Amino acid sequence: MTAPAAFTAVWFVLLAALVAHPLLTDAATFGSDLIRNTIRLSLLYYAPAAALLLLSRAADWRAFSPRLRLARCCWSLAWLSFVIHVVCAFHYFHRWSHEHALAHTLAVAGWAEGIFVSHCFTLVWTVDVLAWWLFPRWYAARSPWLDRVLHGFMAFILFNGSVVFEGGVVRWASAVMFAGLAVLFLMRRVLRRQPQPVL
Repeated sequence: MTAPAAFTAVWFVLLAALVAHPLLTDAATFGSDLIRNTIRLSLLYYAPAAALLLLSRAADWRAFSPRLRLARCCWSLAWLSFVIHVVCAFHYFHRWSHEHALAHTLAVAGWAEGIFVSHCFTLVWTVDVLAWWLFPRWYAARSPWLDRVLHGFMAFILFNGSVVFEGGVVRWASAVMFAGLAVLFLMRRVLRRQPQPVL
């Protein structure tokens, strides 16, 4: 079994467990459990995807290496978990009312229009996943600046959602995840500045 297949199988098992556990335990908080746990599943897959992307080199992109195949798998499963999270939030919490979502965003973030930043985040991630699957050569050759802007924006939103506005174990686990990604990012910058040996 390849690594992407294994990660996908584990994702399905985890998603099934997230749905089955509240149903089997007759939890009165089924909807809120799904909302919380699907975003946690998204973060669980975002972390290795981002780490693998930070560890990739130009040769990985040219050959679409196993590292990048696994990164694309994790990136896609993180996105799918996030989309399920959004659907669950609108269904169980907002009851498909955008006015309720605006009011909630105002109460939590102090800025109702922040919901449109969330919509933009969802759209940008969706387009990025689709581009990687539908146009892999273009995706591999696109400008590094596009990647920096995309991942900077996404990291900013995810950091705020999982560290600033979250609490407990999720906040600390997310803080550790972002610290680890920051270390990888800095290591990558330092290694790129070092002169390469002439062969």
